[in-house]
Amino acid sequence: MSSESFSEWSPPAVGDAIVSSRSLAGFWARVGAHLCDSILMLLITLPFNIVGATLSENADGLMSLLALAVSAGTYAYWIGTKGGSPWRVRLGILILDKNDLSYIGFRRALLRIFVSYISGLALLIGYLWMLFDANNQTWHDKAANTVVVRR
Repeated sequence: MSSESFSEWSPPAVGDAIVSSRSLAGFWARVGAHLCDSILMLLITLPFNIVGATLSENADGLMSLLALAVSAGTYAYWIGTKGGSPWRVRLGILILDKNDLSYIGFRRALLRIFVSYISGLALLIGYLWMLFDANNQTWHDKAANTVVVRR
């Protein structure tokens, strides 16, 4: 990993965007980055779930929905503006636009997150799709037109 800090790194300019198979993140690198993301999302949702568990049953469901909205919004912000969560970025596994390797923005990141839930519900086929795709793209990468690269 390079010694440059996260705040100093920016994606290449449009003319510099060349995605080679060497720069695409592989399956296990993506699994590791996803585990880091999951831990951070758990830390974000945990306070909501604790509060919900101490309240009535109706409030518990509401707190769970609120936790889901806050964690998805936070994650979409990270992906859309930084290429991933702080730990993912530290690992150097970034989610970027397939065409110009720029950050994808909040709305496309939300779309990507939504489709990733569907990928998981479909017996993980959407995630495993990358093993057979030339650009290592999952269903949610294809839906949001993204690639996951190593920097």
